[in-house]
Amino acid sequence: MKRYSKLVLAIFGSIAFLSNAAFSQQPTIRIAWNKTWDVLPLIIAENNGYWKSRGLEVKYTEISGSPQGIEVIHSGGADAASVSPVTLITAREKGFAISGIAALNGKSDPAQNTYLASPAIKSVKDLQGKKIGISNYGGDFEITLAALLKANGLDIKKDVTTVIVPLSAIPTAIANGQIDAGSSIPTLTTIALKQYPDKVRLLAGTNDIPQIQTLQNFQTLVLVMGNKFLTEQRPAATKFAQGFLEAIKFIKANPKKSLEIWAEFSGNKIVAEWAAPPDYPPDGQITAGGIAFEATHLLDLGYIKTPVNTETLIDRALLAEAAR
Repeated sequence: MKRYSKLVLAIFGSIAFLSNAAFSQQPTIRIAWNKTWDVLPLIIAENNGYWKSRGLEVKYTEISGSPQGIEVIHSGGADAASVSPVTLITAREKGFAISGIAALNGKSDPAQNTYLASPAIKSVKDLQGKKIGISNYGGDFEITLAALLKANGLDIKKDVTTVIVPLSAIPTAIANGQIDAGSSIPTLTTIALKQYPDKVRLLAGTNDIPQIQTLQNFQTLVLVMGNKFLTEQRPAATKFAQGFLEAIKFIKANPKKSLEIWAEFSGNKIVAEWAAPPDYPPDGQITAGGIAFEATHLLDLGYIKTPVNTETLIDRALLAEAAR
């Protein structure tokens, strides 16, 4: 009888231990990102401990491109990823179970996507017959370039030649005369204009595209989450969203300090020289008009087959819940 009692106590003790361990386990979210990208709200939330203070552990996986972020989520290696809206749209058409949940950037100066050119190119119309470097086909840079050209009476398929050049190599390729113009991002643009003041000029950017000018805001990076995580780990997702919104409030209240943190955290020292951070939506929500703009041009260029209902790509409820 004593042996039986001891066995029962041992079993109940084990159950209690396992239950306590389960309840005490810290909620975790795994993010696929590149800290050198325009992901300042994530950097501020991590740096300032906004997730840690909520008992949420955040783990990171470095990625080199947006499509890789979707792949990591799909393979089970991450719960969320920083990607371009173009990647979100094309991934959903392919059947990936993800949703956009937050805006990672906004309109900025320099613009999110900029186009550098040789001094001989005085206007976008001068690009007719020229060679333009972009980082990949079917991506955000090709889409915004197509819109910029169209606004100036040019067709990306007929009037220019596009070639693949790594973003970091585009300024040098322009300076050496290998290409006439090319896509860039704010940090590389700022560096290029300092490095090649007489050989590279800022030609235009997303802020010069008429459709984008009419939008209250515009994103070239958004945060997506796997739908399974959004459903099954809602408390952790909500804690994450709360920390994210606190980071945006900090950026709005401390713009210069935020740039300094960004520069130190990412190693992109050049951002500390900017006048202000990007214009993040106060509620963190993705601008639907921007997604619609990208989807329209993806359809025109044949990268997607059917029109997109942009709101079906976005889970607005998460940030709304976190803001209560």
